[in-house]
Amino acid sequence: MKQRSTFSDLLAGALLIMFATAGSWGQSSLTDHPGVALYNAGKFKESADSLTAAVKTKEQKTNAELWNFLGLARHNLLDDKNARKAFETATELEPNNVAYRINFGYTLLLSRRIDEAQSQFEKVLKIEPGNVDVHYLLGVADLWEGKIDSALAGADRTIAMSPDAFQGYALKSDALIAQLGEKIADGDEVREEVHYLKQAVEVLETGVGRVGNDAARKRLKSDLEAKDIFYKYFTKPKSDPTSLTAPPEPGVTPLKILKKQKAQYTDRARQAGVQGTLTLAVLFGASGKVEQILPIKRLGYGLDEQAIGAAYMMEFEPQKKDGKPQSTVRLVSFSFRIY
Repeated sequence: MKQRSTFSDLLAGALLIMFATAGSWGQSSLTDHPGVALYNAGKFKESADSLTAAVKTKEQKTNAELWNFLGLARHNLLDDKNARKAFETATELEPNNVAYRINFGYTLLLSRRIDEAQSQFEKVLKIEPGNVDVHYLLGVADLWEGKIDSALAGADRTIAMSPDAFQGYALKSDALIAQLGEKIADGDEVREEVHYLKQAVEVLETGVGRVGNDAARKRLKSDLEAKDIFYKYFTKPKSDPTSLTAPPEPGVTPLKILKKQKAQYTDRARQAGVQGTLTLAVLFGASGKVEQILPIKRLGYGLDEQAIGAAYMMEFEPQKKDGKPQSTVRLVSFSFRIY
């Protein structure tokens, strides 16, 4: 099965920002409805049960807003199949509602029904040509299909369209890292392709300076700090290899991995039939702790987060130079297979 490059935390993670930042998605004229109130209180199971009962009634079965909230509740329960059905119903009831159609397209994308998702997003652009979220999602879809050049072009269009929004900068940064991941998969060393890291850092620096939303700017800044640490490491004048099995330099006692936790498979990935191998650049600190992690090749669907969590729990003896512990970066892979 061909692995696909995905956006930083892709669809099962980072894209959820849109549910919080796209204001119309969180607004409701039904704030007094018990199912909506339960959803707003974070009680998604109770909300889904209440809304499911409501939309079965004669009075509410054509209420698109209730169907949309049912989709949101199901989505938060990781029930993507039923979330998609609810969003599809909301869209059929109100075809020109941009929020409902984006939600529907989003869950299609989660199910890897990429062509159908793109079709929904294109329909949104006929209604709102400048919708930044949709341009962003189309770029994510390109990354899923391995069309990195197209994703980069889409990111540039998004930045030009809305230079104070985070989406374009986030997409471009991660598309550049996806390019780096492809080079590494072909056998190149990170240092040979470090210009991709440099460009990603520069994009994020620009974004931090332009983005107006505090939460979005904070997210970009956090991403910038992580990528900058690795960029500075890989531009140091040293020949320290990134392979865990590479021979050490003279006078160097190599890093020794004592324990590597297994990353857990996620229900969302299982439902979508996702499998493959992801790669992380891990900064093993002189302190004996994992200090920073940069995903190089992703799978999405919560698998990246599982791998990152497992990597932070790794136990190791630091690399030593002339007997003194020193920080070093190594590439660590996690494989996920459906049996």
